[in-house]
Amino acid sequence: MNIFRNSFRLLAVSCWVVALLLINTACNTKKAADVEIQQPETAAVENIMKINTKGDEIKFVRFSPDGEKIYSASWNSMAEFDLSHATQKAVFAGSYNGIGASFFKEKKNKKVLVHGRTGKTVRLPSRFSAALTTVSDDGRYALVKKDKRAEFMIFDIAGKQEIFSFTLSGDYDLAVARFSPDNNYLVLTGFAAEPAILYDRAKGAVQILKEQSGNVMSFAFTPDSKHVLAASYYDLKYWNLGTGEVVRKFPGEDSHAVYSVDVSLDGKLALSGDNAGTVKLWDIPSGKLLKTFKGHMGTVNSVAFSPNGNSALSGSDDGTARLWDIATGKERAQLISFSDGEWVILTSEGYFNASPHGAKYISVRIGDSVYPVDTMNKNLYEKYFVPERVISIVQGKY
Repeated sequence: MNIFRNSFRLLAVSCWVVALLLINTACNTKKAADVEIQQPETAAVENIMKINTKGDEIKFVRFSPDGEKIYSASWNSMAEFDLSHATQKAVFAGSYNGIGASFFKEKKNKKVLVHGRTGKTVRLPSRFSAALTTVSDDGRYALVKKDKRAEFMIFDIAGKQEIFSFTLSGDYDLAVARFSPDNNYLVLTGFAAEPAILYDRAKGAVQILKEQSGNVMSFAFTPDSKHVLAASYYDLKYWNLGTGEVVRKFPGEDSHAVYSVDVSLDGKLALSGDNAGTVKLWDIPSGKLLKTFKGHMGTVNSVAFSPNGNSALSGSDDGTARLWDIATGKERAQLISFSDGEWVILTSEGYFNASPHGAKYISVRIGDSVYPVDTMNKNLYEKYFVPERVISIVQGKY
């Protein structure tokens, strides 16, 4: 305690304290991610927060259809956060499905898919669970790989029947596949710069999308199913599905590969995430870049709009899911789930909520010394452990 008394005496003389908030997990195989965020100018003491995390890489993030929950998935687990209480509600074991950008979890010995675009849950036919690649938004149709590597079929889950099958040329290694919201189209692409394929249900045929260059990492349809946005090395392309023509190209950066995209529910805005750790907000009609959200210290593997369009969500290799305010471009909070079941939600102002033992991963550095938050001065601890404030911030009510 003498250390803290001396520190606060120094504060009274200099009117300056630098506080560093560090979050660390027990996994030592990941690189630390550092981002500095500043408290409001109205604070009596200016604090600079630093976050270090070695958590599991986040592969996909999504809001639930009502916008009250956030899903954050790594390769083998998925955390469910409840925004109305700013808590981690549950953690599910399972497996991430990169092709469909979704997550398989076990529920009462049956495999259930958490849909990568809508956040809905879909119960799967057990005989197709291993070969299933992606599921439509309404959970009715599935793209299933047949025995041979490049043979696929579209299966009606509700009707329990095959409705279309096709074979792609060569040794096509499927990487990404998505159904349009109205189920009339399916787009898919493979690794190694294999062509992007469009299935048109009305025509009962597949065709190659024009002007596709490089690996496509992610697809996102407009809500009316008339267009699809594709993220690839190193640009964004926007196709008219009726003609198969590229109608807009978004400016890219040669050194930054785009890994993820999403389209807002009104079809006017797009989000993209890249390997530079940035999230970008685009105006689709004009193709202009509106905002750039910075903070991640690793590749942004997944981005998503909230159902009401007021928030953006991103998940990164740095082990954090981050919630952003669309209007201001401000980071609202970081959501971090640890391998032992503990969790922390940390706002950009430094307020946090945590599981009963989650604070053990948080420490404060004063000068050259680092102190665990859960053993520090009670008054200073309670200054930042304010769950009610965190709830207000993550809901955009501050």
